[in-house]
Amino acid sequence: MKQSHMNPQEALQGAELLGAKEMIPYHYGTFNLSDEPIGEPHSWISRLAKTSELDIIIVDVGKILCK
Repeated sequence: MKQSHMNPQEALQGAELLGAKEMIPYHYGTFNLSDEPIGEPHSWISRLAKTSELDIIIVDVGKILCK
């Protein structure tokens, strides 16, 4: 899926390379377009958020982010 999809680890690495201070992942759990089971990216990025220096803001599907 590398031509059209990044997994959570790759997305985090991309954000770090760009010098981002925070990351808001999206599109997880909304479309079944990856090789991972539909719920896996959400739990994967949640695990990465616990150890990342980046502020990863996880918004559950259907929730609203007000900052």
